[in-house]
Amino acid sequence: MTDWPQLSHAYGSAEDIPTLLARIASEPESELWNDLWSALCHQGSVYSASFAALPWLADMAESEDRGQAVNALSLAGAIMAGAEQPHGAGDVRTQHSAEIATLLASVNRRLRTATDRTEYIDLLASMLGFEGVVGWSEDLAWGLGNEEYEVSCPGC
Repeated sequence: MTDWPQLSHAYGSAEDIPTLLARIASEPESELWNDLWSALCHQGSVYSASFAALPWLADMAESEDRGQAVNALSLAGAIMAGAEQPHGAGDVRTQHSAEIATLLASVNRRLRTATDRTEYIDLLASMLGFEGVVGWSEDLAWGLGNEEYEVSCPGC
C-alpha cells in the first residue's frame, strides 16, 4: 500500500492524491485531470508521488472511456519522460516495469485507433516516454504539434 503522506508532489505532501484519483475515477472532468497533471508533472518536473501514481494510471489506461484512457496514458508518458530527473523515487523503470509494460501495450492499441491528430501526437510522445526515449518524446510532440514534422494518423 502506498504511503502517500510520505511522498511529495509539486506542492508538498502527496496526501491529497488518493482523493484526487478517486474523484477522477468517478467524475472525469478535465479540471481534475489538470489538477493531477499540475501536482504530478508540473511543467515537466516529476516527484516521488508521480511514480507512485503509475499503477493507477495503468489501470485507467485500460478504461472503456477513451478520454480517460488517453488522459492516463498522456500523463503517465510525461511522467516517464521525466524518469531521469532527480525525484527521490529510485530506479523507477525497474520498480514499475509491470506498469510500464501495461502502459506500453495500451498506448500501442490506442495508437492504431486514433482518430484525432492531437491525440495521436500525445500517444506517440507517451509511447516514447515508456520506451525510455526521453528527450525525443518532448521534441516530437512539439515538432508534430507545430507541423515541423509530418506524420499520418491512421484514423485521421
